[in-house]
Amino acid sequence: MAIAALIDGPGANIVFEAVGGAQPRAIEPTTPLGQAFRMARVGGRVFQVGHLDGVVAFEPRRLQADRIDWIAPGSGLRKLSPVLNTGQLATRLVGEGAIDVHSLVGAKLAGLEAFDRAATIGLDPAGANALGPAQLVVG
Repeated sequence: MAIAALIDGPGANIVFEAVGGAQPRAIEPTTPLGQAFRMARVGGRVFQVGHLDGVVAFEPRRLQADRIDWIAPGSGLRKLSPVLNTGQLATRLVGEGAIDVHSLVGAKLAGLEAFDRAATIGLDPAGANALGPAQLVVG
């Protein structure tokens, strides 16, 4: 796994799953959430930033065995402290360069005329041979 090579250790302390979408078998290693769980170290945290659609089924044993905290706020944000929520933490880590969001983009498409293609990639990244959603660049 490329993340393991980058961090040179037992896994990441914090993993953000920002793709969301339909992930009915979330623990499978091919889903974004399943990948997030695999990247987290024992005692790590997975922050669910992307909105999940529908029912999400998974085996809780992996989370229990590895003591992984899955922080999945129902309203999109969760308070981490009196002055910090998950959205602010994610923004800070991206802004400081601790998280490279550019590598998470499955494809870059130019112009509004590419919107339909971007939506197709977002709905079925694997079918479009993309690793994740497309970024639409306008202007």
